[in-house]
Amino acid sequence: LLQLFPLELFAAAKPAALAEWSAACVEIEDQPTMRWRILDVDAGFFHKPKELLLRDLDQMAQHKINVLRWLLNAEGNWRLPIDKHPELAAAIKGAPRSYEEERPNLRGDEFALYQAGRPHGGTYTEDEIKEVIAYAQARHIEVIPRVRVDFALESEDRALQGDVLDTLARLFPGEFIQVDVVDHPNLAAKLAGPGFRKVMVDESLAGAEAARVWLQGELVKAAATRKKRLITRLWGPNAEEILKPGTPKGAIVDLPTPERGAPEATTKALGELIKLGHGVIVSNLVDDQGALRLNLAEGEREPLLLGLATGSGSSAPELDDARQFPAALTLAEAGWSGQKGLNHEEFEGRRRAIEPRVFAQGFRSRAIPPATLFSLEFNRLPRESNGTLAFALTEGARTGPAILVANAEAGIRQVELLADDRVVSRRPTSARADGRGAVTFWRLQVPERATNLKVRVTFDRKDAAETEGSLAFTFLQGRLLDEYAVVERPEAPVAMWDVAATNDRRVRLPLDGLLKEPGDYLVEIRPTKGWAKVGKVTLQDVTEGTLQTFADEGLLQRLRADVASRATHGVLEIDLTTESADDAGEVWLRRR
Repeated sequence: LLQLFPLELFAAAKPAALAEWSAACVEIEDQPTMRWRILDVDAGFFHKPKELLLRDLDQMAQHKINVLRWLLNAEGNWRLPIDKHPELAAAIKGAPRSYEEERPNLRGDEFALYQAGRPHGGTYTEDEIKEVIAYAQARHIEVIPRVRVDFALESEDRALQGDVLDTLARLFPGEFIQVDVVDHPNLAAKLAGPGFRKVMVDESLAGAEAARVWLQGELVKAAATRKKRLITRLWGPNAEEILKPGTPKGAIVDLPTPERGAPEATTKALGELIKLGHGVIVSNLVDDQGALRLNLAEGEREPLLLGLATGSGSSAPELDDARQFPAALTLAEAGWSGQKGLNHEEFEGRRRAIEPRVFAQGFRSRAIPPATLFSLEFNRLPRESNGTLAFALTEGARTGPAILVANAEAGIRQVELLADDRVVSRRPTSARADGRGAVTFWRLQVPERATNLKVRVTFDRKDAAETEGSLAFTFLQGRLLDEYAVVERPEAPVAMWDVAATNDRRVRLPLDGLLKEPGDYLVEIRPTKGWAKVGKVTLQDVTEGTLQTFADEGLLQRLRADVASRATHGVLEIDLTTESADDAGEVWLRRR
């Protein structure tokens, strides 16, 4: 019912005066196609604070996502205390800094930072786990714990697996738990051990993969003795590889959709698993952009297809949001759609209505332009004689700040807002990093009593008439005002690069005098010929202050300088990934 009320109800900044709102009296009859609509929260690599989990549960309830699947360990990090094994949770308490201290430093290639020996966060206490479960239950959301255990059959390994099941059964009151069997870091030694050889002989198993299936089956039976039903993940590049070693009898199968590859393989494996009588969850269903990797059509919707799942994990809440949304919105829609699968055109209309509410509550997604007034493909619009693009704002224009967001192959030099053919607002290009790349935007101001409004776009090159791209125009409100604070483009580049002239794809940028204030800077690569993106950024010979770099994919690189770095002497080295041996371009540096 809350979704029927205005956005002000959801915004962090509430109106100063009391407001009276009303909603239409309606009757709604609906039911989901899928029993489970699952949001995956990966707390294994990067600890996610309890407060953010509760926030996610509120958002899940709004979108009728009814299962939180909570990964609680990865790569030796255990985020919950395991009965009889306090040393597991204690092993990650030596993280160098707290979550709040660490969070700003983990943008970009987070996994590499983790692998470099910087464990992130800590563990959940039993009280925190119980609070999350109770909070979810109050919102009709089921919490399914998920852990990974090593593919190991020695007596001490089997004892640990039993203790893990005991802990999950004690802490989580629901019917289902998930235990995935993953390769041990020292798998070769484990496979040569006496426990493995004994199982192979006693059970007449043909090889290692058959032993893995046997172990999964034993975990199914062990969970049943604890009055739990077991979910376990099956991996493989195609249906044949997934099914060849057999399947654990009685298990609910978690079937991940590959990020790359033919979706037909997943569909085939799904059909075969259902024929074998397994309940199935299809996971990793939605990509970061909110698109379905697999649109389940009529014929695959039947009782043993229990649910759909999507989700992610990250060190920073804004990055987590960028990966979870709009994926979660697409998941919710797919889980409620009819027998013929998700209708993308109908869904896009509903998603545009949902977006303002999601943004008003502080969630950020690099894939969804906020509350777009319109979105258009500009290669289909007529150009003026000088190559500029102009279009009228015919509906919905109101006084106040607005932004134009672009996704374009050709660079845009500036955007102007005209009223009665007179320029009333003009901005050069601004950009902001969003965790993976650059969002290009222009912040304009719509004046009072303006008529005949028109937007004019000037490209870097006059021959860009046939270039492809899209524009989205929206008015700003609430937190979005801060999200799109303007960063002016500098007057000139700080360096040039030319692969053909230097026979080198590395740009060396002396830092003397460039960092005039502490804070965040954006290093931007702007190709003038061909194509390029940032491959790697390193700092050399820094003698004063502290500089940190954060690897954002694409054309932007974030650089942080402390107060002492204003006098820093050193070199910023940028390794480029280019398309050919004669690409060239510029390097721009500006305060974020």
